[in-house]
Amino acid sequence: MEAIKNFYGRLIDLIGFIVGHTSDHGADIAIRALPILSPMPNAISMFYVSQTALGFGFWQALGFALAVEFALFGLFEVALMMFDGIQTDMRRYHYPFWLAVGVAVVVMVLIIVVVALLETSHRILAVLPLFSAAGAVALALRRWHARNMVTRANALSDLELVVERLEAELADEQERSNLFERSAKHEVERLTQALGEREIAVKGLTVEVDGLHRQIELLTQQLDKAATSVFDPHSTQEKQSLAVSSTQGRRIEILRHLTQTKKKADVNFVELGRTFGTSDTTIRKDLDWLIKNEYWENHGEWKPTQAGLNMIG
Repeated sequence: MEAIKNFYGRLIDLIGFIVGHTSDHGADIAIRALPILSPMPNAISMFYVSQTALGFGFWQALGFALAVEFALFGLFEVALMMFDGIQTDMRRYHYPFWLAVGVAVVVMVLIIVVVALLETSHRILAVLPLFSAAGAVALALRRWHARNMVTRANALSDLELVVERLEAELADEQERSNLFERSAKHEVERLTQALGEREIAVKGLTVEVDGLHRQIELLTQQLDKAATSVFDPHSTQEKQSLAVSSTQGRRIEILRHLTQTKKKADVNFVELGRTFGTSDTTIRKDLDWLIKNEYWENHGEWKPTQAGLNMIG
């Protein structure tokens, strides 16, 4: 059963192909054959009539018949060629086209007249060249239609190429825009980071300058007290009064002093103990307290933390 269905389906497809293909090309074949077939009755008639009416021999009659048969066909083919040319270049083919059409029309009229004069019994044969002219016009129109279809196809292809080129240019512009946007974003991030680092550096320098001013004040006070201690036996007690009254205050002053150093080896704990009226051991404990409470960094870098900067203002 399945084999019968397949065979019948293939048979219907074959019939459809034959009918469709014949229908598509049959009209074209008929139109192309018309300029050759329509003069044939006249040519055959002129072959016999010219021998009796004009007294032509066999070869004369044959040449006359062939001229009647192929004259219009050749002239119409030349006119069609000029018609193809006029569609391409109007200025160049304008006069040749009309010249070819004029010659073809004149020859067609002559053939009609000759046939009408010689074929006295069947004058209807004189109108057969008009069928050849109709076939030539039909061929010209078909060529004109084919030319327009090719022109439209070329125009469509050109438009597709333009669209593809514009799409490629748009993609390139988008890519350049994305690259520019990424570059600008990266530059903004870099500048923002650099500005933040500058602000931190400025803040650190400000704290360092403040610490230097305070140290200068302390040293000035020490020099003043040292000058008076030469005449005062109770200078030790007065020196103790220079010490910071509270532990928190002392640690803040120590933190300010540390900001002026580049590394731990630069810190003179003994001198700091004398400055704040305490021992170097206490100063070391204060430093440990600052590190433990994340006011000072001593792990890879020697600098105050953000909390330390906030504490010393």
